[in-house]
Amino acid sequence: MFQYTPGSECQHIKAIIFTYKSTIQMRDRYIYEEQFELAAEAQQQLRELKQSLFDILLSDRYVIEQTKDHNITIRCDK
Repeated sequence: MFQYTPGSECQHIKAIIFTYKSTIQMRDRYIYEEQFELAAEAQQQLRELKQSLFDILLSDRYVIEQTKDHNITIRCDK
């Protein structure tokens, strides 16, 4: 796990969200251009970005798991 200070955590969240939105646009463009292999790679990047964002926001309170079919399970271990 990474250690965040309030300022750096905010910057990381903003960077992840910007990258997430850009990656969605790339994925959609790849699908439109029928470049499905690149679209699949972009989808994998989206999955990893989501996991990173959840780790930053909720790791101290919840355990978050994302399955291969992109379902998200959130549970409280306390």
